Amino acid sequence: MDYQPILLGATVLNTAALGYMLWQHNSEQQKIKNQMVVDTSGLIDGRIIDIVGSGFVPPRLIIPQFVVAELQFLADQGDAYKRERARYGLEVVRRLQDMRQTEVVIKPGMAKGIKGVDDKLVALAKKTGAMLYTTDFNLNQVAQIEGVRVLNVNELAQGLRAMHLPGE
Repeated sequence: MDYQPILLGATVLNTAALGYMLWQHNSEQQKIKNQMVVDTSGLIDGRIIDIVGSGFVPPRLIIPQFVVAELQFLADQGDAYKRERARYGLEVVRRLQDMRQTEVVIKPGMAKGIKGVDDKLVALAKKTGAMLYTTDFNLNQVAQIEGVRVLNVNELAQGLRAMHLPGE
């Protein structure tokens, strides 16, 4: 009996299976890189809706449950200004969920033992390999120190300002 064709067939199948496994792994890695964690200040700011609509952010947004809880807590407070801003932040979450350009994932509780929303956000971004979207200057600095890529809409707006007016 000639075993050479059988071995060759098995090698081709193994190579195909390995190729498929690598493709699947790379697509999973790509999914991880194509996501962004959104913080409370970024939702309250609201400009994320226009940025998502223009396609300048990853297609998957992660909004931690503790961020939604923080917005709800602020929306229930006595201070009318904070209450109104938090309600707007909750409305932004709902509008993002309705947009076709992105998938919004409300991530249930995590980071047990980590206190503070900012620390939890940085830990989640590091764990998932995602970027962090914020308008909070201090969170931006801490996240960068921790090695997390940050998309700060204030820096984006500053970078898009014209250096010279036309005709100058």
